[in-house]
Formats: sequence, structure tokens, C-alpha cells
Amino acid sequence: LCTSTLSAYLRSTVQIELISLEQVPYDEYLRAIKSSAFTIFSLPPLTGQMVMEIEFSVLFGMLDRMLGGTGKVTSRTDLTEIERPLVSNIINRMFSSMKSSWESVLSVNPTIESIETNTQFVQIVPPNDVVITILFEVRLGEQRGAMSMCIPYMVLKPVTQKLGAQRWLSNVPRKPSAAHRQQVSWQIGRTVTPCSVRLGQSRINIREFLDLREGDVIKLDQETDEEILMLVGNQPKFKGKPALKGKKLVFSISRLVED
Repeated sequence: LCTSTLSAYLRSTVQIELISLEQVPYDEYLRAIKSSAFTIFSLPPLTGQMVMEIEFSVLFGMLDRMLGGTGKVTSRTDLTEIERPLVSNIINRMFSSMKSSWESVLSVNPTIESIETNTQFVQIVPPNDVVITILFEVRLGEQRGAMSMCIPYMVLKPVTQKLGAQRWLSNVPRKPSAAHRQQVSWQIGRTVTPCSVRLGQSRINIREFLDLREGDVIKLDQETDEEILMLVGNQPKFKGKPALKGKKLVFSISRLVED
């Protein structure tokens, strides 16, 4: 769910793969992390705090994509006041996927408590408390990095009986829930697809192509009074005619192209 959500939001290929799930002391989890941003969050109605950690190499790539870049990574290890709300937007979209994935166990509402860049400020439980750590590999375009979640055992204790595989599978709804349909509809509605209008086609040889100069005319296979074709995602979908709306050239759809 998170993969599809982020891919649509960042307009780039995002892949998230589960690497490992371990039970370790909280202090050991923090010592294994060097350069990351930590999101401290709660999961009402469960009590307590949890941590989502994302390496800066991945996080700055996402921020660069949000701002129209190619996903370039910087070497900084802190966040500016402008970047913090942008990071919150990314995390909230990931939390929407988490909320959907928990539906068969419990209706939760992930909420950001704070975003930190120093492990000294990420003390959600005593150092020796047992936590569940879930490690992921994140691929953003050509960039790779790590992401992890840390959930104290005491947070999960009230719902441990609901987390068995057999019970979980038996609780999966056969029909999509309203929240799931709304999420899928939202993702599809924001998907960008190229649209183009084909005025006509022509075939010329390479020598003619190399000899083309400004002012030359290429004859197309289209009559001026014929309908022209509109392509959506390189697939023919509509036929219509060019027209003027004010000073702008527009395409007036007259009919749907049958399969």
C-alpha cells in the first residue's frame, strides 16, 4: 500500500521491501542507527509511542522529488524549518497506508508526535525494554536506503491475540472497505497520464528528413475536414476536431473510439 501511495505522490518509482523483523532491547535498536530522521508517533487507541526511522539518503531524495527535482541526495544530517512540514506530508501519506493495513486487526489513527534527527531525543521507552523492530529497504529510482519501525512490546500487548496469522487471515474482509475504496479512488484520481492529439502522419525517407529546412511543408495523411485522433497514455480514446476558444487552440471531442 505504501509503495503505491508514495509512487503516485512523488511521481517516481518507489519500492519498499521487508528485510527483517526482530525483537531486541530498545537501546540496541538506537545504537544500530547512525544518520536518520526519526518520527515519533502514537497509534490510538493503543497507548504508548512508536518510532518510524528513515535514512537521510532516502528522505532527501523524496523531498527533492516533491520540489520538482530528480531525487538528488544531499549529505546533510538535519532538517530545515521548511523541510519539516514537507517530511510530515510524506509521513502522513505513509500512515494512511498503515491505517488501511491495520483495519482487520484494529481501527487505528496514526498521529505524528514529533520529528527528531538526534537519537538523544528519541527516548520512547527505557533502554532495556523489549521492542519489535521492522527493517525495510526503500528504493527511490536509482537510490537505495533503509527504513525501520520500532514498536514497543507493551504497545502491542493488548492486541497480541489478534495478531496470529490464522486469525488475521480470517478477519480480512472479502469486499473492499469504504476506506480502501476511497484510498484507491484518491490515488487513481491523482495519477497523471499524458494526452496528445494526432494531427496526422507522414512517411519520408532519411535523406528527405536530413534535407528539411525552415519553411518546408510535410503533407499529412489527414484531410482538413476529417476527425482527428486523441491519445490517452498512447492509446487511441477519442475522435474530434480542432477548434478555437478565444485565442487558444482546443480539441472538441465528438465521439469515443471503440475497442
